Amino acid sequence: NWYDATKAAELASIMFDSGVDVILTIAGGANQGVVAEAKRRGAYVLWYDSNGYAVAPGTVLGSSALEQERAAYEKALGVIDGTIRWGTAEIKGLADGYVTFVEDDPLYRDYVPPEIRRAQRQAIEEIESGRLRLTMPVF
Repeated sequence: NWYDATKAAELASIMFDSGVDVILTIAGGANQGVVAEAKRRGAYVLWYDSNGYAVAPGTVLGSSALEQERAAYEKALGVIDGTIRWGTAEIKGLADGYVTFVEDDPLYRDYVPPEIRRAQRQAIEEIESGRLRLTMPVF
């Protein structure tokens, strides 16, 4: 429901009990429940939508950011100038500049081990080259 942090913590607990080590949390305000449960257990979270390292240094191991303001601005311009294609969806991703991975935050460098940073950098390069595809719909 995007706001019930207690329920999110319960669900995270079930996931951690089943052997999950890392949860990618995309749950609005309920994210705080997932983060709290991960911190309590010494587990980890991947943050989505914006730079989330400061939310829980040492618990948030990765963070991606979406350029939602850019997408909204471009679509608004398309409505204004009449170029928007109604009834269709566009798929945008890292190669288009709509998804980024936050690698320059000092908390990332301070808390995420070099081997994990290297693995993330490799995954990003695979996405950028097209070997691994990551997309999001932009309406």
